[in-house]
Amino acid sequence: MLANDFPVLSVALFNKYNTIHTNLLYSCSFFCYDKLHRFFQSSLNTSINILRSLCLSPQLQAAIDLATKAHLGQKRYSGEPYVTHVFAVATRLASLYGNDELTIAGLLHDTVEDSEVVSREMIYEVFGQSVGFMVDAVSKNLQDFFGMDIQFTDKIERFLWAGMKDCRVLLLKLADREHNLATVGHLMSNKQVRMGFETQAIYAPLIERLCFGEACMLQHVSKSLGEYLLSANITSAYALKEHLIAESFANVNGELFGMLYSDITNVVWQIDSYSQYQKMCADEFLRDKISFLKVKGGSDCFDAFFKFTKGAVLERANLRPGYYKSSS
Repeated sequence: MLANDFPVLSVALFNKYNTIHTNLLYSCSFFCYDKLHRFFQSSLNTSINILRSLCLSPQLQAAIDLATKAHLGQKRYSGEPYVTHVFAVATRLASLYGNDELTIAGLLHDTVEDSEVVSREMIYEVFGQSVGFMVDAVSKNLQDFFGMDIQFTDKIERFLWAGMKDCRVLLLKLADREHNLATVGHLMSNKQVRMGFETQAIYAPLIERLCFGEACMLQHVSKSLGEYLLSANITSAYALKEHLIAESFANVNGELFGMLYSDITNVVWQIDSYSQYQKMCADEFLRDKISFLKVKGGSDCFDAFFKFTKGAVLERANLRPGYYKSSS
């Protein structure tokens, strides 16, 4: 389902853009949102200018125009025009993968759910099956897929199933989440914690497995995904979800994940690594996002219990619920 790459001139322009911001973006990680926010703020005008200065295909130009029209007058929680989000996502994807259809999907990924002038049928008809499928896969509040006899009640399994069919769905979702995390501070604290938990459970393992953030050919991403699924004997979206959760959390399955997600601010987490505790305490980014409730022991026998108070994701963490008391 992969499309041809951008024309050489387009790739060169995106590579130039990517090089300008490499030091800032790659000196931080997906897990450091304040630096990501500064990166996207500094590159916004560049993103828009580059997208508009390319030797555009008619479809890419049409996608820019439709995204601008669909999000006209809409604002993000940060107060910025909403179209800045889709431009940032599209430019990020283009700079990494140089794939026309993926970039178009980045531009259009929120149009179906956020605009009354755009339907998914329209996306399929105007931009083709591949773009339509990617946009369909990341659109919220949908259970089926256009023109397909399949239904999902779980939103995560829905996009994971699509990502197993076309790895670009996963890359689109990661780019979307990356930019949303960059402005997570504008959300209410409980929504920040919920987004951080979901990111920790599903997106953080995918980032590592797909090497998201490293410019590469889509064929390489597709191969990495295939090898991962094969090595773990993953044959369904349900199994993939369970496996991803297990990479970040101990003693948490999909069912418990749903319970924790619905009442995440009441969850207390436990770690037994003294070195991890020291690292967390030393991380300035985490100081206003984590509250330690109980710490006991030392380097030989250690336990710490804490709650997330704002949105945060711990890199290569293996957390387990220390205890959970429902608010209901």
